Amino acid sequence: MKKLTVFYDGLCQLCSREINHYKTQAGADLIQFVDITSSTFDAAAEGIDPVKAHQVMHVKTTKGEILI
Repeated sequence: MKKLTVFYDGLCQLCSREINHYKTQAGADLIQFVDITSSTFDAAAEGIDPVKAHQVMHVKTTKGEILI
């Protein structure tokens, strides 16, 4: 089963706090949380503009559509 993917800035304390909260909620196992500041994150491979990735939150639907 494909998961909804949420891309977030792991260096942002507020973002990380919120994502850590969401990870504890019911249904969190259906969401993949991806830290865009990780050395393994490749914005281009995800179809995301690397500059915009740091400006606004991006989500990839289970169908592969990128939402901002």
